[in-house]
Amino acid sequence: MRLKDYHALRAMEKSKRSSRSKKQAKILKYEVDALLREFPWHEEEVRFHDKRRWRFDYAWPDSFVALEIHGGVFSKGRHTRGKGFTEDRVKMNSAQLLGWIVIEATTDQVKQGLMVTWLRQAFKLRKEQEKPHKERLKHGLMVYWLRQTYKSEKEKVA
Repeated sequence: MRLKDYHALRAMEKSKRSSRSKKQAKILKYEVDALLREFPWHEEEVRFHDKRRWRFDYAWPDSFVALEIHGGVFSKGRHTRGKGFTEDRVKMNSAQLLGWIVIEATTDQVKQGLMVTWLRQAFKLRKEQEKPHKERLKHGLMVYWLRQTYKSEKEKVA
């Protein structure tokens, strides 16, 4: 086999792999979309950082919950190679410092049902965190109302 023929053959194989991975990505997206129907309405490709162009695959901005799907983990995809993995850690740590709960799932974890379990736990956690906030808000409004009432009573006496 001549070198030129070898390169042509390699290019064809690469093209086949590329189209196969695109098909797999589409199928995975349909599977994820179907699984996300039980959750509140979500947005896709959501920017969460004001200075960087980072995006979440799926996000619930009102709850500060996000989902990242990592494909190609066994085929040396971007998320498993040195630079891509390192950049993902910067992105995820920045998101967490901004208050996001980020669920990261591989394609196998989506198929095993782990992604759905983790999302349920994330929404449950957010709901539990919301209760004390609502109680503090209610308490704050009560204190504000009492102060206003006390001021108005004091003004009537004076």
